[in-house]
Amino acid sequence: MKAKYRLIALCAAICIMALALAGCSGADSGSNDASSGSQDAGSSSSAEQNNEPAQPEAPAEITFDTPFEFDGLTITLGSGIQTATLENQFSDHDGATVIAIPISVTNNSDETKGLNMFYYKAFGPSGTQLEDVSSFFSDSNIGFAGDARPGATIESTMHVLYEDNGDYFIVFDNLIKDKVEVKLPIAL
Repeated sequence: MKAKYRLIALCAAICIMALALAGCSGADSGSNDASSGSQDAGSSSSAEQNNEPAQPEAPAEITFDTPFEFDGLTITLGSGIQTATLENQFSDHDGATVIAIPISVTNNSDETKGLNMFYYKAFGPSGTQLEDVSSFFSDSNIGFAGDARPGATIESTMHVLYEDNGDYFIVFDNLIKDKVEVKLPIAL
């Protein structure tokens, strides 16, 4: 029982130290130094005057054939979608229509890696999460494609249950820092 309490105390101490360090590093970033010199009005942005980097523009909407960065990978969902029928008598979705979306994944990291099948979810036009059907298409599904060496590209397919015509969303989230949402307008 003592070990449990020690572990809880250690976790609490680590959290407090992390919060304290975050507070210390952010405390100096907002200070203005009057000795930095004056500039003519309108000659530069207020971000440059405060020695702050300019804020990046909001990225354009990510959709078909738009490459994006996620978890050290460059991912592109292709517009050449096809349909398939889920054929498995033991599945509640036997006979259901499935959308087969071409996907390209390039490893930009310095280590061997691939797209973790637990890092993406599909949502249908109704806004609800669609059940994962990748196990029924294991021979060509990105979830089972494996890893790639640095610089290598995996070409595969992402299978999503067809709900109805409309906007589908694929949300990529590695639960650490990267989160990307891809909007796919689909009409069959």
